[in-house]
Amino acid sequence: MRLITLITLLLLTSFVFAQKKTKYLYFQAADKSVSLYPFYKVIDKNYHPAFSLGLEGELRNKNKSVMFYTAEITWYSHAMLGAGVTINSGIGFRFLTNSGFFVENIFGLGTTIFSPARKSYQLNNNGEYEPKNSLRIMLAIPVDIGVGYQRGAFAFYCRYRYMLEYPYIDILPFIPTSLLSVGVKYKISKL
Repeated sequence: MRLITLITLLLLTSFVFAQKKTKYLYFQAADKSVSLYPFYKVIDKNYHPAFSLGLEGELRNKNKSVMFYTAEITWYSHAMLGAGVTINSGIGFRFLTNSGFFVENIFGLGTTIFSPARKSYQLNNNGEYEPKNSLRIMLAIPVDIGVGYQRGAFAFYCRYRYMLEYPYIDILPFIPTSLLSVGVKYKISKL
């Protein structure tokens, strides 16, 4: 897990490379789902909330395409998975139109810290079951696609994130999850 933390911190240092570029602060609300059949539903009758706060900065801006980085923290609560926090950083590409609409994709790496919805027990030396430490740390590999509209200092967007998290449990090492989110971002600087 130290390697995961180190890699995440290295990705977050990308802020150094974009000191004199446009930066955005963004907030998004999402519905988190588990991407395993029969549990997978992008839109479900049950809402599993996830809220993200992030910072985005340009790395390169060429006419109608932008390369950017993100640093994001996401809190979520899911009936089947439990509650947790994901911290991730990523590199993205945005393609703009003259009318303000855009399409983007983001590739990232991060860490998820969560407490499962179901308690785990372990057998102690006296032959009795006692609660096991439920806090878990996993590697998170998210891939996002999104569409949006930029108007002045504000942008409104919709993103779909597919994320693999590892290790989940022994019999299911990877847990694929997805988030369907809507968000708003605000231009905070152009130094």
